[in-house]
Amino acid sequence: MNGINAAGLHGAMPNVWRNAVLEAAPDFADMTTGESLPGMEAYGPVFLAHLASVAEMEGDGEREIHLRTTDLRHRREEAAGALAVAHKDRTHEQRGLVRRVAVGLTNLGSAQRKAGQRDARNTLEEAAALAREIGDWRLEALNRLNLGVYWMVVSFPAEFARADAEFAIGYDLAIADDPPLAGDLMTERGTVFYERGMATTDRAVAETYFQQAATHLELAVGLREPNAVLCHQFGQVHRQLGNFDYARAWFEQGIELRENELTPGAGADARLHLAQTLDEANLVAEALSYALSAEAVLARVDEPDPTLQFEVEQTIARLALRAGAMPHVASPTFPH
Repeated sequence: MNGINAAGLHGAMPNVWRNAVLEAAPDFADMTTGESLPGMEAYGPVFLAHLASVAEMEGDGEREIHLRTTDLRHRREEAAGALAVAHKDRTHEQRGLVRRVAVGLTNLGSAQRKAGQRDARNTLEEAAALAREIGDWRLEALNRLNLGVYWMVVSFPAEFARADAEFAIGYDLAIADDPPLAGDLMTERGTVFYERGMATTDRAVAETYFQQAATHLELAVGLREPNAVLCHQFGQVHRQLGNFDYARAWFEQGIELRENELTPGAGADARLHLAQTLDEANLVAEALSYALSAEAVLARVDEPDPTLQFEVEQTIARLALRAGAMPHVASPTFPH
């Protein structure tokens, strides 16, 4: 089973792994509750964690949270004795059991955070505390990353200072031994300052935040190969600073990376934001072309994001009116 799991997670064969789990699991665990079948108590918990990952892969957040909650309960029961021992007195085996609890908390907290549940905060804080207790800096950094995102997207209103504090702690933990993870955390710090700039009505204050965002994102580029998220964020920041050439270059790189994911709908948001950037630069024909391409990308999705789809439609309508009012504007061509 572990070999199949490795093929799915590290061998770029997630569907092979998923099908193997779903084929084998009914012999060991109840597919609804995730609990072990009678006589299979030694094996059921392994499949419970796999079934939770399948639910995550399928986008079934409610089922994932249910299964990860059950998984965490089993991990706590298994580690009850180890948790009762002072951390400095634990054996290597006891430390491993405590780490399993911390991983279970991390998985559950991440699922709760993605579902917008406020319980995520307590779950992730406990995970971070356990990770620090056992000296697992990478696991703590991952939880700091999740906690920062929690303060940005689950908390209402967003608490930018708390988010940035979590990202900063995670960055300090990761920078020495895991530059790519540190780069992810620095990207999130850049996002915090970008969102702060977008949230204020004072243009001078906003400009300062956008400049700080650009500085953080530049540091992130030095730590990791730019991914689609980093490219998109850099594009947005340069757009707000009026650096349209830089914004265009970053958006175009982000679109290329999204298209390489071969996921239906990927890159539609980057195409839309590039269209809006080109519109602001008064390149109406190119802007309309990218807006139309965003619409075409969304058409490949069975259930596109309704908010994104509406914004794309509104942008196309506005740009079509602008193009019609400007006789010198050439007909748009569809970008490849």
